[in-house]
This record gives sequence, C-alpha cells and structure tokens, in this order.
Amino acid sequence: MGIEEFREPESSFNDMAERLDEAERGLVRSYEGQRKILDEIPVGLLTVGPDYRIGPEYSAATDDIFSTDSVVGVSLIGLLVPSESDAAQRASDGGAGARAAELERYLRQFFENTTADEGFLGAMNPIRDLTIAGPEGRRNLEVAFTRIYDGERVSDLLVRIADRTKVIEAERALEEERRSHKRDSDSIQAILSVGPGPLKDLFVETREVLGRIRERLGSLSQRESVNACFRELHSIKGAAGSFGIEAAALTAHEAEDIFAALRDGRRAPSTAEQVRIKVLLGTIGEELDAFEDLVRRLKATLARLEAQGERRTELQEFLESLGPMVGQLERSLVKPMELVTDVRVDSIPHLKEMRRIIIHLIRNAADHGLEDEYERLFRGKPKRGAIKLSIRSKGGAGSGIEVEVEDDWQGLDFDRIASRGAEMGLAAPGGVAAQDKGRLLALLFSPGFSTKDKVDEISGRGVGLDLVRDIVKSLGGGISMGSARGVGSRFSVTIPA
Repeated sequence: MGIEEFREPESSFNDMAERLDEAERGLVRSYEGQRKILDEIPVGLLTVGPDYRIGPEYSAATDDIFSTDSVVGVSLIGLLVPSESDAAQRASDGGAGARAAELERYLRQFFENTTADEGFLGAMNPIRDLTIAGPEGRRNLEVAFTRIYDGERVSDLLVRIADRTKVIEAERALEEERRSHKRDSDSIQAILSVGPGPLKDLFVETREVLGRIRERLGSLSQRESVNACFRELHSIKGAAGSFGIEAAALTAHEAEDIFAALRDGRRAPSTAEQVRIKVLLGTIGEELDAFEDLVRRLKATLARLEAQGERRTELQEFLESLGPMVGQLERSLVKPMELVTDVRVDSIPHLKEMRRIIIHLIRNAADHGLEDEYERLFRGKPKRGAIKLSIRSKGGAGSGIEVEVEDDWQGLDFDRIASRGAEMGLAAPGGVAAQDKGRLLALLFSPGFSTKDKVDEISGRGVGLDLVRDIVKSLGGGISMGSARGVGSRFSVTIPA
C-alpha cells in the first residue's frame, strides 16, 4: 500500500474532527446565548420533573427571589412552602405540611391528568399569589405552571415566578395616597358645609367616648363592658358618618364588628383582638387629629366665612349642620330626602346629649323609613321624602323641651317587627295578632333589636334606639313613638329644663 492510500482517510478524519469542533463551538455559543437570556430575564424561570425537583437550567432571578446560591436539585414544594412557616400561617391554613400536601396534589394533575385544560388548572392554582419570608422582609410572588411535552408524555413543568413585592408596595402607597386625598377632600367639604362649631363639639365628644372605651378595655370579660363599648362605637360611627368623616366612621365600624362578635359569642377578646381594638381606637384618634390639623390650616378661610354673617349660637350651628348631614345620608343611601326644621326655642338644655339623640333619630328615619321614589309616586307622595325636626317648649316656660322627629315615609312594618321579635325570643310567635302594637313598639328599644338582615355603615346592629332610650333616661326624660303603615312615623322626646 502506498503513502497516498493513507492520506485520503487522514484527510477525511481531519474534516470530521473539524466539523465536530465547529458543532461544539456552536453548542457553546447556543448555551452561552441561552445562559445570557436566563441571566438577564427579570423573572424566575425553572423546570421541575415528576419528582418536583428543580433542573440545572434556571434564570438568575430565581436565586435572587429565594436568596440562595443555587436551587438545582431542590424540591420546588419545599422551596415554595418552607417547613418553618410562621405562626400566623400555621394558624390560618392548617400548617406547612397541609399546604405542601395540597401543592403536591395540584402539581400531580399536570403530569397525570393530561386531559385537564391548563387554563382550568391555572384557575385552581393554590399558590398563584404567594407570600414568603426573606432576609429583607416578606415577598409577594406570582407563580404559574406550564407543561413541557416529550411526545405525548409530560416530561417537565416550566415554572414562572414573578416577584411582585415592589409592585404591591407601590399599589399600597398609591392607595394610601388616594385615601389621604379623599380624606382631605371629605374633611374640607365637611368643614365648609357644617362649620367649625359642631365639628369641634364632635371632636371633643368623640375623644371623651374613646376615653370611656379605653377605660373599659381591662374589663371586657364582663358582658356589660362589651355592650357599653359596642354602643359607644356605634355612636362614634353614626356621628362621624353623618358629618362625612368617612375614614373615622369606617374604622369605628371595623372595631364595632369585633365587639359584635364578642357580644354574640358571649366571650372575652383574644390577645389578637385586644391588640386590634387598641390599634383601631388609635386610628380613630389619628383621623380626628388629621381633621383638626386641616381645620387649623383652613383657619383663615373659616374666619372669613364666620365674619360674613352674625355670630351663631351653639344650637344654630348644630341645626345648620344637619342639612349637610342629611345630604350625606341621601348620597349614601341613594334615596331622595330633605330635612325640614321647626325650631321655636333659642336654646335647649343638655345640648351635647340631645345632639346625639337627634342624630340617631334622623339616621334611623333615613335608613328604615323611606320608600323608593317609584313607590312614593304610586302612593301619591312627593318624590323627595321629608324628615321634619321640631323643637319647642313643653308646657310653660322653663318646664321642659319636646323634640320630635317625624317622617312621611312607609311607616313601621309590624309584621316584620313581630317576626324578628319571635326569632329573638322577645315576642310570642303568631305575628301581630299574638301581641298588641304597643308591645311591638317597645321591642324597637330592646338591645340588639333590628329589622335589617344586613349590617352596614348606617345601621343593622340594633343599637341606635337602644342608645337613645338610655340617654333620654339618664336625662330624666321620656320617649314615645307612633306609626301608621304607608303614612309615616314619629318619635317624641321630652326632657326637663
């Protein structure tokens, strides 16, 4: 064999080796390109097999999200649901073990139940929005899964993990700013509509009420203390809401929910509830502070407004504040209404207490009495319902004051009152025929009695008339009421001078 015969295979071998080198260089370039993409992509991308362990290729953001050096071979379930879940999570969801088992059952559906639509599985994702603990605080993650097929078999899952912590923080900051602007807007509207006098009285009274509640916090194992705090909060909510101070009213409503649970469950508050109550009371105080600060910043404007007219008495300032209050109720309840006043006295005794009584009676009439405008038109009534407030001397001069709150609305539903009374064990079963109407009227002043099925920011707790009765009693006065179905209702309060 000549030497030329060896050169041809050698040349072919060298060509093949060069092609292999070029292919290897191409693979390296491809790998480096993919690695660069994985290093720069801002979300966590990784793959897991049927054993739920993380594969060797994943985005660099994954390590940042979980504050690790490497997640290769780590169980995805253990990474997303660590066994050292904090106490709050364990208490709320049954513990890390239960959550891990739920996640494993869910992931198994991707591998075994291949007929299940991924859109359906995505909607069932138990950890779509996940919060985990990290060295820099808690992180909010958004987690999604996509199947990777090898032929007809699901070989892996592509897991996408987006860190939404900063987005959520920005959303919260934006929401807080929006609330702050709305609070200032509501405050300015209330100040300009109501005037500084009644608002100043409201601040003083609310702080007194908050003080009484705080004094009772150490004795909430006693049912009477719970009931007293509950009613005081209802009073705060009613007054603040009536004058458009929505932030304080909503906070009082949240605190009222806690006391309602304590009252209905006949139990003392848990440690967490005690802490939450104190936080909410502090928040109400902060809302009042912010409101007063705004009043100070508008001092010059308010001074000019007061200088435009003659000086008003406390009673006049209070009466003028009721119009905007009814306007606020009209907007909240979406019911056309107006307030008509007939006041024949220059002052009334116990104005602070009487202010609370009048506010409660007007709110009660607005929420419970008014039919919708179509029913009013059907009955031949004006579209806009009327609440009439009358204040006059009772008997001779100096003998006392009579306050009436009357409406031209639908009147009391005695069948409904009888039904609710029977449900609460306060009336005999059998409807109106089983008891006289006087007895049914008395039920309206029973603690916790309400004909509403749903509690809202206006009423439904069964507290308003109960509180009115107690205030009237403390003043040595009396209260009565009358009602005609389809015609209207009237509450009459008399107090000594």
